Amino acid sequence: MATCSSSWSTRRPMATAFRMQTIAVSRSPGVSRELNWWRGMEALPTLLAQSDYVLLCVPGGAETLNLIDKDELSRMKSNAILINVARGPVVNEASLFGALQRREIRGAIVDTWYTYPPPSSMVGAPGSLAFETLDNLVMTPHAAGWTDALETRRVETVVRNVHSYLHREALTDVVIDKRSAARQCL
Repeated sequence: MATCSSSWSTRRPMATAFRMQTIAVSRSPGVSRELNWWRGMEALPTLLAQSDYVLLCVPGGAETLNLIDKDELSRMKSNAILINVARGPVVNEASLFGALQRREIRGAIVDTWYTYPPPSSMVGAPGSLAFETLDNLVMTPHAAGWTDALETRRVETVVRNVHSYLHREALTDVVIDKRSAARQCL
């Protein structure tokens, strides 16, 4: 049975709809009918060793900086997937890149970057390492988060890009899959 884990989340895990066991660690553990277990942060090594999917949804800051590093990644199952919807620096950049490159874990889905381009250019790399070369990683620039203004920003971006396209101007927020582009050239 698959196990999905989450750090510091108290909402009903959607993974239960897929008959997954759900476990969690947090600074203030409690009891939940929705979770198989919920323990303190000292149980993080146990959570990592048991989980097929590790979901990180913690606040950024000094307390969570490099929460997941080489040691934590080495505790994960080789078929585990790390999902980071928190902040980039919650997972050590070099450790994640190395673990994915060596296939120590199955993959990662990262909805946050380590570096962001300046607002004036809207183009930039997600970090200091060549994440685009990894075929076991999906990275999005914190696009899965939800705020009251999110829908408005999405519509404005689409309208702006349609306008730019019609006027043969540069588009913004363009994602280029270099692997697909390379295959199309062959």
